[in-house]
Amino acid sequence: MLYRFVFWAFLVCAVSSVVSGNAFAQMTVKELPLNRTPAWKQYVSRLQSGASPKTLPPLQIFPSFGGGPGLTLESPAAGEVPLEWLEPIRRASIRHGVSAALLAAILKAESDFNARAVSPKGARGAMQIMPDTGRALGLQNFFDPEANLDAGASYFSSLLQEFSRTELALAAYNAGPEAVRHYGGLPPFRETQAYVARVLALFRHYSNSPGLSN
Repeated sequence: MLYRFVFWAFLVCAVSSVVSGNAFAQMTVKELPLNRTPAWKQYVSRLQSGASPKTLPPLQIFPSFGGGPGLTLESPAAGEVPLEWLEPIRRASIRHGVSAALLAAILKAESDFNARAVSPKGARGAMQIMPDTGRALGLQNFFDPEANLDAGASYFSSLLQEFSRTELALAAYNAGPEAVRHYGGLPPFRETQAYVARVLALFRHYSNSPGLSN
């Protein structure tokens, strides 16, 4: 019983820090304990069965404490898109036929709009493009914000064309298209499933932004 008490005490502290600040927006997908709840499993199951993300109810990722509502993926504390990104996002959206709000959501989830970001696996720039993928897309300067965004938008557009559904294109962007083809849908990877859910929540958030309404 003691380990359960320690676990819940730790989780209460984590939730408190999120509520008091903007910590949730900075969490990595590996830190989101989504697949441990029946609600999360049902959410993924409905995605896999072809349900539109927009028809799914808010998904609680932490239990509520003290009668509160808990934290949900529908309120990711994302903040606003940095002003310097608005025009590049709109241009890439028009050029590649991808929703501006969705591109903003991917940027937020991938790098928090950091054009100099480098992941432990070697993904580079704001859209976190792997070197081989970037070279195939003709990307020369991975740390040029607009060039990186344009390459990422082009790649994501091709994934949308192949998989037709937004959540599958997002899964392919995160785990690679081979994984989506292999499993015939959303791969059973914890990180990928959490990534898809977070980007969809951010997409809803940014869809309400006047500058990203297309």
